[in-house]
Amino acid sequence: MKYNDIFKKYNITLSDLKKIINKYKLTRKKSELYKGNQNAKNNRGGSAKKNNKNAVITGEYEQIYSDILTEKELNLYNSYTISNDDIENLLIKEYTSEYKLLTIRENRMLERIKKLEEKDQDMIIEFIRQKKTSDATEKTTQTEQILRAIQRIEDGLTRVQESKRKSRENMIKLGFNKRSLELKEKQIENELW
Repeated sequence: MKYNDIFKKYNITLSDLKKIINKYKLTRKKSELYKGNQNAKNNRGGSAKKNNKNAVITGEYEQIYSDILTEKELNLYNSYTISNDDIENLLIKEYTSEYKLLTIRENRMLERIKKLEEKDQDMIIEFIRQKKTSDATEKTTQTEQILRAIQRIEDGLTRVQESKRKSRENMIKLGFNKRSLELKEKQIENELW
């Protein structure tokens, strides 16, 4: 029985019922608790495919895997090499790799903004949910203004660019020549555009 049914049947308060349950340790096992539960009926179960992008909204925290980069992004990643005596230094390799990935993330976010701007609509569908009730199916549609979606991506883009700036500062602290770093950044931008 549910708590609600028990305290109504025996005419006691909910707090009294909980005290009795705790005092005499009258708890049920989960398997008993969920017997007859129809919530997962017709659910295939399982999880999403590996490396899926279902939860990507702005792309700011998107996981970037080298095996799924587009040809353009792979060329960008491979073209960013720095010939410096300190290249063997692990920190420099780490910062250059981070800088490359931040540049790719920035590029993807800009492409998302471009796609949104090209739409001839004011609103986009964020998601559609279907809820089956006993007598009918109820659909809920969540929409969002395109301008708001663009602003969310731009906010994330600002944070990515700040991370990129910090990475650049760290590379300069580690001995990168400012001029050679600026040349490499311009090279990356030219390849992107």
